[in-house]
Amino acid sequence: MILETKNLSIGYSAKNKSKILQSSLNLKLKSGNLVSLVGPNGVGKSTLLKTLCKLIRPIEGEICIKGESLESAESNALAMVLTQGIYAHGFTVFDVVSLGRYPYTNWIGKMTAHDVQIIENAMASVHIGHLAHQSAMQLSDGEKQRMMIAKALAQETPLIILDEPTSHLDLVNKIEIIHLLHQLSRQHSKAILMVTHELDLAIQNSDEMWIMSQEGIQMGCPEDLILDGRLQRLFQSNQIVFNQDQLHFQRNHLLSKPIWMKSNSDGLAEKLSFQLLQKLGYYLEAGYKDCQLELLSNQTWQITKNNSVFQFENLAGVQDFLRNN
Repeated sequence: MILETKNLSIGYSAKNKSKILQSSLNLKLKSGNLVSLVGPNGVGKSTLLKTLCKLIRPIEGEICIKGESLESAESNALAMVLTQGIYAHGFTVFDVVSLGRYPYTNWIGKMTAHDVQIIENAMASVHIGHLAHQSAMQLSDGEKQRMMIAKALAQETPLIILDEPTSHLDLVNKIEIIHLLHQLSRQHSKAILMVTHELDLAIQNSDEMWIMSQEGIQMGCPEDLILDGRLQRLFQSNQIVFNQDQLHFQRNHLLSKPIWMKSNSDGLAEKLSFQLLQKLGYYLEAGYKDCQLELLSNQTWQITKNNSVFQFENLAGVQDFLRNN
């Protein structure tokens, strides 16, 4: 067990009064696990992270790292990767990653060959070893995030905490960074806790999810949270539903127009056609004669409406027709 909280209450002080956001939190995080903390805005996710990192004091309760109180824990007990911009003018990637070794160096910050090896290993683990001597400010956003994760690895802490590590990244980098964190938790036996709004990626990669709401935190592996409905209940609304076939949240389209869809094409074209119909407000009604969509074997689309037949070479044509007729 790396992290454990006992009857923890978190919040902040305002006008000499304490505002409690969460109370009686009893959390546990094991080594080798990637845990995603998810939940709506304003319930206290960032406050919890700041409390765990000693940036703000807990209102009540205890936080332990490897059985030792966080108050007396050494500076190498945990590493944190924040989301704010990186300002490292004049620093190379190696320089930034080497900052993770400062808890271990002497009073003038002199590094040994052992320190250098750890830094190089950390950069290699996140696949930026070839960028060691490049300016940190010339990196892409995805490379900068890898650099900061390498800095946390170089600190050699049992626990790494990340606050929205994929914010401002494109889709490819979002997927790669969260998959990388999952790998690092295994390869380095790290306990990794991240706040994220990327629910689909969290479901696919997390060993455990902590679902925070106004009522507290519920914990479990993502698959169990889906099976018993806890994940769906937190986020589902009139506008958002959980697709159990594809295991992700999606917009709840208001379907008011009937159509009969027939398919002689491959599965992907059929799924995309169905998705388009839902987006346009159509629901499927077998045998409906006034409006029919057929996928032909040569991947063309044929619409029969009011006894008139129209053919289209792509779904853009289908979309334009159905929107305007």
